[in-house]
Amino acid sequence: SLVLLDVSVDQIMSNLKKRHAELQGKKQNDWLAWLPEEELLEKIREGKERKQRWTKIAQALGVATLELDASEELSVSERKVLDF
Repeated sequence: SLVLLDVSVDQIMSNLKKRHAELQGKKQNDWLAWLPEEELLEKIREGKERKQRWTKIAQALGVATLELDASEELSVSERKVLDF
């Protein structure tokens, strides 16, 4: 079985902007300090596309998959996992 946790590109960018404001400088995990926003958006989109391709491959091989949305309430995700 494969359980995947997903989040929107907008939510990822919001979290990265918040971290960038808090760190106020080039820290190793401050992506916005190292990459222009458009380039970072493209990298995030590419990563999400790769995840989708690998998910489809796993499903084609018969692996049971469950995708959870990180923005959902915890109780909703817990119910989905228990039903899975």
